[in-house]
Amino acid sequence: MNDSNKDTLIVIFHRNLSDTHRGQGVYLRRLIYLLNQYFNTYVIDPTGFHKFILSDERSNLDSSFFTDFKKTFLAFFRWLITERRKKNSIVISEDLYISIFVVPICILFKIQIIYRSSDFGLEYRGNLFRQMGIKLKPLPFVMNLAETFICKVSSRIIVPSSDVRNLMIKYGITGEKIDIYPHKSYKSVFPPEDIQRFKQENGLLNKTVIAFIGNMDYTPNLEAAYFVIKLAAKHVERLQDSKVIYVIAGRKSYFLKNYSTDFLRVLGEINDIGILLNASDIGLNPSLVPGGASIKIIEYLVNGLLVVSTREGSNGIIPNDRMIVCSREEFLERIKNLVELIRNGSFKRDPVPAEITDYYSTDKWGIEIAKKLQQLKQQKR
Repeated sequence: MNDSNKDTLIVIFHRNLSDTHRGQGVYLRRLIYLLNQYFNTYVIDPTGFHKFILSDERSNLDSSFFTDFKKTFLAFFRWLITERRKKNSIVISEDLYISIFVVPICILFKIQIIYRSSDFGLEYRGNLFRQMGIKLKPLPFVMNLAETFICKVSSRIIVPSSDVRNLMIKYGITGEKIDIYPHKSYKSVFPPEDIQRFKQENGLLNKTVIAFIGNMDYTPNLEAAYFVIKLAAKHVERLQDSKVIYVIAGRKSYFLKNYSTDFLRVLGEINDIGILLNASDIGLNPSLVPGGASIKIIEYLVNGLLVVSTREGSNGIIPNDRMIVCSREEFLERIKNLVELIRNGSFKRDPVPAEITDYYSTDKWGIEIAKKLQQLKQQKR
């Protein structure tokens, strides 16, 4: 479709979209890339108002949440003053924090708003705030009330899983306007010699590699990383297994490097996390906060790893026989069993089961959303 015939879509995100070390940013970039085939897509983020361009360049920008939030809101306000008279745009507002301000303003100026929610519900907010040390007991309830309101007044809602959709319906939100867009992921492919070189450089050769990957800016990931550090020590101490090694990697994990030992490697930020996924055998998610759908688990599964997760960590992930869901107290025993499966040849990572790739490696979800957004524009006309 010619760009001149496309409607305009504005995506608002309070973090810099070029920072591809954040899972939420990667998710949003992949959604925007697909929608950009149907709309003239622009982004409002801390860098201002600009046309969306997908770049493979990885950047890691360390500005604070409040600085990014302020810059994003000011960019939105400038856009509102200069562009709102055209009244030809659909706005997708990403995440509750910026949407609390953006959504009421869009309603006031009769701009169609689409809300994109990663996580939802009192259990999520309550657990998150407890881990962050926020002791204002009414706050999770107030935030959840605000998000419920935003969902009810938005034209459509985009969520990462059917679990989030079903939970929203329980809160009285109309199910017909909730669209599911799972994190889209493809298997990372590297030449065998590159994988061997990576393993050798990081002390992973001839080891069963157990990985935890996460953005340590996010408190639940940091808390889970400390659990993995203790778990690695317990594994070696109790099972006397020198052929297993744990790996922690991801945004801002470098400050955990002092915890590196013979059985634990903290690799920090890796430019292409796919090489680590190729070098690993088991992926962990011991999170105690029930998110919408863990991007790390999706990446583990699509790349052929076995997965051990808590109930909270597995929330929103489709049922499959490569993921074990258990309590943290059971992690060590479950990992031990999986290590035995891998070593005796009972488990083959390839091919990845079709139910995983058909769900997470497809454009069908985004295409359906694009068509529904086009219908919104036609109804408005």
